[in-house]
Amino acid sequence: MELGCPKRSLGAFYTPEVLSDILCQWAITDATNTVLEPSFGGCGFLQSAKSTLTRLGQPAPVKQLYGCDIDPRAFGHLQSILSQPVDTERFHLGDFLAFKPHETWPAKFSAVVGNPPYLPYRKIDRAARARARAILSAAGFDIDLRASLWAYFVALSCQYVETGGRTAWILPSSFLHANYAIDLRKFLARQFPTMRAFELEQRFFVADGTEEKTIVLLAANKVDQTLNVPNASTDIDLVRCKGLEELTEAIQNWDNGYSERTLNCGTSVADGLQTDARALMADLAKSTSATLLGDHVDIRIGLVTGNNKFFVLDESTRRQSHLNSNELLGILSKFKYARGLQFEEADHAESLRQGGRGYLVSCTTIEEASEYLKEYLNSYSLEDRKQCATFRKRSVWHHPDDGNVPDAFFPVMHHGGPRLVLNEGKYPCTNTIHRAFFKSDTGMLDRKLTSLTLLSSFSQISSEIEGRSYGAGVLKHEPREAERILILKPKIHGNTINSVYRQADILLRSGKVDGARQLVDASLFEALGRTNASRDIEILDSALREIRSLRHR
Repeated sequence: MELGCPKRSLGAFYTPEVLSDILCQWAITDATNTVLEPSFGGCGFLQSAKSTLTRLGQPAPVKQLYGCDIDPRAFGHLQSILSQPVDTERFHLGDFLAFKPHETWPAKFSAVVGNPPYLPYRKIDRAARARARAILSAAGFDIDLRASLWAYFVALSCQYVETGGRTAWILPSSFLHANYAIDLRKFLARQFPTMRAFELEQRFFVADGTEEKTIVLLAANKVDQTLNVPNASTDIDLVRCKGLEELTEAIQNWDNGYSERTLNCGTSVADGLQTDARALMADLAKSTSATLLGDHVDIRIGLVTGNNKFFVLDESTRRQSHLNSNELLGILSKFKYARGLQFEEADHAESLRQGGRGYLVSCTTIEEASEYLKEYLNSYSLEDRKQCATFRKRSVWHHPDDGNVPDAFFPVMHHGGPRLVLNEGKYPCTNTIHRAFFKSDTGMLDRKLTSLTLLSSFSQISSEIEGRSYGAGVLKHEPREAERILILKPKIHGNTINSVYRQADILLRSGKVDGARQLVDASLFEALGRTNASRDIEILDSALREIRSLRHR
């Protein structure tokens, strides 16, 4: 990371004052407390820490504040907040991942607070990341290489908290659902026996370009790291709050020992189901008809071109570049163009009429290309080709198609639940869509039934549990997460499968997604022979709507 980079490139999202006040008032318990903010940015936490210490009776609170930040502009904010010149011994300019405390610093702090930067692992300085990983490994934690920057900050900060001390963080929702967050939560649970997370419905960083839900993490009673503390047997408790008023009340209830219904961070979606829905899902999951989607299909990412804008063209660009459609491959570039349960040539043609990118530039030898295609490929500068890591992985930089045509498509991100769309037109797809490959010798009826059952309320609830929620209510599935979705495949007559498949396809193309789901539910539960099928369907329908309402809040 470079000093002086724009705020967004540093992953900085400055915290509203009222939120940092709440966290500091909880984390700072005495006028003698020392406080560290590892990435002070806009200085909101330092301002709140100063105010809290003053309220507790500390006449010189600034002397007990310490911090670190990579952005020189943060020190301009700091001087304004402190109302005095910045003490460069207590406030360090540099990357926290490569940080070495000044010799005048306390060995440990009473409280560590903050809102760490949110950068993906690809943008973390490699040398700093290697140093941080070495420190964490020595502390007994091998952090996932794909962990985002915020996870490094939270884990590294543990070594700066004194025994019995506290830490308070504002984190992204990936703290709940990211694979790398699982081991991080376990590591934190070994450090802090008293811990609780709070999920806020209110979005605080929309103006900064993110609509992710905010997670507040509070941890107390830091243990001596020399002690052999066993792994926590359960995940961190989670409480959902609509806004700051509910957050304040929930924190007070926790501090006062009042019992309230909590979820677990790693299983918050499943835990959030009502008792009858949880029991019904568990019962159905034990039936002989229940199986994993991955038992029937292998899910893989779509084609990685290295530059979709260059390789995936719409009709207008194709014409402007004088490229012959016979030299190009048809491709599904966005899942929204797969409107039904199957994607055919007519659907591809319609996507082009709608302005979609439906042509893939991919050829093995430039010598055999037409003059116009040669001209188009040569418009990509040699310098830009050298800088593209994806191109370096291919033997022929202008040949992104790997020849593996999927049997079906599965969306990476979606709002209304996933579908398995059969690839009747034999098209490749971009990496905004997952490719699905059926197991060998899977007949067409079985493929249709697999596609249908994924629409059921049972499978849609399972997809919410296995997926991860992002900003603006988007649900995302990585390939292995998609394969863990539960489906129901009872014995159904072939004529019934074909009939329901046709009807569901028509409903989906008409935008009647709930109608298609209800049609599938009725057929599946009739085949399952449930004694109270209508009641079961009603319970699952209600549970699915509730889960999705929480995701879209």
